[in-house]
Amino acid sequence: MKLKPINFVEALGATILLFAFEYIVAITIHDFGIGVGSGGAISNVVVFVSTGFLITILMSMTGINYAQVFHSSSNSVKSTIVVTLPLLMLIFIAATWWYSDLITVIVYFVPEDRDSLMVLSNMLRPDIFAVLSVCIIGPVLEEILFRGLILRSFLYHYAPKNAILLSSLLFSFVHLNWYQMPSAFFLGCFIGWLFYLTRSLWPCILAHVINNSLAFMSAYYWPKEDFNSLLMNLLTFALSVVGVLLISRLFSASSEHSEKDIT
Repeated sequence: MKLKPINFVEALGATILLFAFEYIVAITIHDFGIGVGSGGAISNVVVFVSTGFLITILMSMTGINYAQVFHSSSNSVKSTIVVTLPLLMLIFIAATWWYSDLITVIVYFVPEDRDSLMVLSNMLRPDIFAVLSVCIIGPVLEEILFRGLILRSFLYHYAPKNAILLSSLLFSFVHLNWYQMPSAFFLGCFIGWLFYLTRSLWPCILAHVINNSLAFMSAYYWPKEDFNSLLMNLLTFALSVVGVLLISRLFSASSEHSEKDIT
């Protein structure tokens, strides 16, 4: 089947359609007398069901199948995971220090929004469904949609840098939370670069799962009160850079950045 990758305007329309799906699903659930809320368990179900609908529609529109979504590299899935997992752990664990300070500074200039804070609080509540939603189900569905389908399509239409930036803007926009949007954009750029480099969704899912899991654990076990020392931020930033450079070196030497890898 001939592929029909979507462009930015079509992807923006798909993102708006996602909000429409969420509204319809939420209203349907509400009609059964079930409260949806914001950031809670039912709210997450609404998002997951709606995202599943959109993924199904986009796969039908573009002709992209699951095999192409998850892995189109000449490298095996196993080797890709084995090589990237320890380096991703290094990058994100180190970033727990320097990146948290960077986002704190950025969010400082965001006007206070109590509704957004409440949503974040509900998302990070200490129960098993919240953990599964934030750390596993959400990352998998978001990676299928934003990297496996949208970014993959953009790589047909735009230069890699532009494709990654545009898909990251949509990824940030869909969160609709002032406190998440800056972090979502930077995370989207990194994971988009990772997808372009490895031609596989598996490292992207791993990166997203690790990022969200560390954020979840940090909220309860390492609550942040003060900024880290400059030396600590420099050292941990250097470790993250080492991880990024190693991934770049390993996959630049073994991956072919040709159009056939995307199809």
